[in-house]
Amino acid sequence: MSITTRTRRSRSTVLTAATLGVLLATGAVVSAPAAFAAEVPPAVTAPATTAPAAPAADAPAAKAAPAAKAANEAAKPELTVNPPASIGHGGQAVEFTETITNPGTAETTFTLKLDANADFARSQDRVTIEHRAADGTWKPVALAFSLNNGCHFTGEITDLTVAAGATKTVQLRIATPTNNDWGNWDTAVKLSSAVLDPAAKTVLAESTKEFKAKALTVQTKDAPTGMVAGGAPAEFDVTFTNASASRYTDVDKVVEADGRSTLQVRKADGSWENITGEPSSQPGSERVTYHLTGDQTLAPNGSDTRHVRLAFTADAPLGKTYIHPLAVQHIPGYMDAARGPQFVEINLTAAPVVGKPELAVNAPASIGHGGQAVEFTETITNPGTAEATFALKLDASNGFARSQDRITLDYRAADGTWKPVTLAFSQTNGFHFTGEITDLTVAAGATKTVQLRIATPLNNDWGGSDTPIKLSSAVLDPAAKTVLAESAKEIVAKALTVQVKDAPTSMVAGGAPAEFDVTFANASASRYTDVDKIVEADSRSTLQVRKADGSWENITGTASGSDRVVYHLTSDKTIAPGSNDTRHVRLAFTADAPLGKSYVHPQAVQQTPGFAPAVRGPQNVEIELTAAPAATGTGTATGTTVRNAGFSTTTTGTTTTGTTSVAAGGELAHTGSDGMEKAAMGAGALLLAGIGALFASRRRRSA
Repeated sequence: MSITTRTRRSRSTVLTAATLGVLLATGAVVSAPAAFAAEVPPAVTAPATTAPAAPAADAPAAKAAPAAKAANEAAKPELTVNPPASIGHGGQAVEFTETITNPGTAETTFTLKLDANADFARSQDRVTIEHRAADGTWKPVALAFSLNNGCHFTGEITDLTVAAGATKTVQLRIATPTNNDWGNWDTAVKLSSAVLDPAAKTVLAESTKEFKAKALTVQTKDAPTGMVAGGAPAEFDVTFTNASASRYTDVDKVVEADGRSTLQVRKADGSWENITGEPSSQPGSERVTYHLTGDQTLAPNGSDTRHVRLAFTADAPLGKTYIHPLAVQHIPGYMDAARGPQFVEINLTAAPVVGKPELAVNAPASIGHGGQAVEFTETITNPGTAEATFALKLDASNGFARSQDRITLDYRAADGTWKPVTLAFSQTNGFHFTGEITDLTVAAGATKTVQLRIATPLNNDWGGSDTPIKLSSAVLDPAAKTVLAESAKEIVAKALTVQVKDAPTSMVAGGAPAEFDVTFANASASRYTDVDKIVEADSRSTLQVRKADGSWENITGTASGSDRVVYHLTSDKTIAPGSNDTRHVRLAFTADAPLGKSYVHPQAVQQTPGFAPAVRGPQNVEIELTAAPAATGTGTATGTTVRNAGFSTTTTGTTTTGTTSVAAGGELAHTGSDGMEKAAMGAGALLLAGIGALFASRRRRSA
C-alpha cells in the first residue's frame, strides 16, 4: 500500500522568493504557504502590519531556502513492494524489489525499514534479508529478532537518497536458511516495509505483503505393499518436488531401508545402477541409506523423479518392514534436516514353492497379407504348489514390416472381448513388434490358456510375396522380468496370388473371342472380405463372365486412363481360408483395336483407406493382335463348310447360308445338316459375296 500526501495550493499562492521579499519589504501581510511550512515554527505567521527591520535587499535571500524545503517535505514519498511469489525452506535466497518514489521538488534521504514475521521461525537467523550495495555486491541487512505477536526479524537500510521527482529501487533477497526443527510444512511470511524519516523515524509510507515459505515434498508412486523375502524386486517412483521460487543445491535424495535389502536406480539409458547402502551410524542398527543420485539440485518450481527397484534378501526378517524416501539437507554441527519424509509399509513374506512354468504355443501355420486376423493359443502350465502370477511377452519380427502397425496382436480378455496388445516397434536385426500381457494368474498345478490372434493389416508397400514372421513368446516373472519359459515359432505371411489358364497368345481384331480362366488363390489361414477381382485391358475390348447357369454376363469396363479399362469380374469380394475363386471369361477385341502387342492384366486389388490400392498377384498376358485375313479363292460352293476368322458357311445347291457359334473353350462351332466341315474350292468367292449376311448371322453354341 502506498500513502501519498499532497498539499493543494491555489495558483495565486505560489510566490517567487523575489516577490516575497518585495511584499515583506513593503509591509504586506502574507500567510506562510503550506509548501514552506517546514521552515516556519508551528502556529506562527508573519506580523500583520510591519516587516522585520532588515534591509530590503536581504529579505528574499533569507526566506528562499526555507520555503523550498517546506514545499519538499509536504510531498510524502510512495513505496511499491514487489515481493517474491514464494521462498523455499532451506533453499537459496529469492530476489525481489522495493521502490521509493520522491514526488517532492528537492533531493531527499530516507530509511527503509523491513520486518519479516514468520510464526515458526523461533530464533535468530531463521530469516535473512540482503540488499545489493552500490558496488553490486550483496550485503546482509542486520535483523533484530523479537517475539511479539509472532517471530519478527527487523532491520533497516539507511541513506537511501532519492532525487526530486525520481525513484530509487532497492534490490533485496530473502531466505529461510536450513534448520532442522522447522521447514517441513508451508509457512506464511508477512513482510512489512516502511519508508522512514531518517531523523524523526516517523513513517512516511508503508506496505504489507504476504507470501509462503514452502517445504520440499517427497512422493512415492506404485510402491509395493507386500513382497517376498528372496523374491522378485518391486519397481516404483520416488519424486522430490520443489514448489517454491528458490533454487536448491544441497538436497540429498535418499531411500532409507532395512540392511537386508538391495536397491537399483534406472539410468537415463534404461539400464540399472546398483546402489550401495550406507550403514547407519546408530549402534546396533540394521538400517542403511541409499543415495539415489549425486545430483543435489532442484530448480525453482521443479521436480526430480527417480525410478527404483527394491528387493529383499532371503534372510530378511518376515513381517512388517518400512522404507523411508526423503530429502535430506546437511547442517554443519547439527542433525540433518529431513524434508518431506514418507514411510512405506511392506509386508514381507516367505517365498512359496513354485515350479518353473511351461509354455506351449499353437501358432498358426500362416496368415494372409491384408487378410483377417487368425486365432491361435498359448498355454502356461504352473507345476508348483502355490498359485503364481506371470507375464506373457510376445515379439513378432519380420524383415519387411518396416513401420508401426505392420503386425498386430490381440488377446481375448476375461469379458470375452478382443483387446489389442500394445506393441512397441523397434529395429534391431529386423523389425520387431513387442508387447506384454500381464497379470496371468495360474493356480498351483493348473494351466491357463491365452487366446490370441495375429494379422498383417493391409498395406500397399509390402505383402506382394510370402514372408516369414518369427513369433517369440516368453513367460516372465512379472517383477524381475526374468524369463521362466520361452518358445519360438515361424508363421508365414502369405500373399494372394492370381493364375491364368488357357489365355490366348494371339487374337484377331474384330474377330472371335477367346475364353480362359482367371483364378484368385488364398493359400493362407486368413479370410478375405475386400478382394476386388479384376481384369485390366485395352479399352477397345469386350469381356464376358460365365455365370453359374452357363450363360454369359456382359461386363462394362471402367475407364482407367491411357485407353485402358478395368473389368470387375464379380461383386463377391470374399475368399475363404485356403481356397480359390475361379472366373471363366470371354475376351474379344473390336475391329478398331490397335494391331500388335496388347496386354491384359488379371489382378486382385485391396483398397487401403488413405493410400493407393494394394495390387496383389498381378499377371501379364501378352496377346499379339492381328487383322482379319482377306478372303480369297474361286469356284462354286458345293455343299461345303468353310471356316475363316471364326465363321462357317454352308452351301446347298444355289443357296448360301452362314452361321457363327462359339463352342466352350473358345472355338467357333459350325452348323450344318451333318455337322461336318468340308473344304470347297469356291469358298473365298462365296465368303466375299455373302460377307454382309455372315456378319448379320446369329451365333449359337454348338450342340
